[in-house]
Amino acid sequence: MKRRFRVRYIAIHVHESINRNMFETIFMDTLKHLYGEIGLGTIWLKIIEYHEKLNIAIIRVDHKHVDHVRLAISLFSYSGDKIQAHVIKVSGTIRALHKSLKIKQENSVS
Repeated sequence: MKRRFRVRYIAIHVHESINRNMFETIFMDTLKHLYGEIGLGTIWLKIIEYHEKLNIAIIRVDHKHVDHVRLAISLFSYSGDKIQAHVIKVSGTIRALHKSLKIKQENSVS
């Protein structure tokens, strides 16, 4: 029997205006610096959406590693400069997260 993962969706607000590629690079570099290559592989995450107008990212992560991702978000930095970001909400479904953030699905940049 195949085991189904329990996931959480994390909404992150980035205070600087950056694009999706830069966000992904900063996020993955921070996680790699904290947990290494092997640790990064066990976290099982994916960047689902990034809204450049709102500077909001939605990330899917295994429920056991939500705290690891929260720590990485608090330590965001790029070229030595600290980038302000914080978690807005954690939800069990992406639909509930969109509803609470009032983001329409067609506005997403995937």
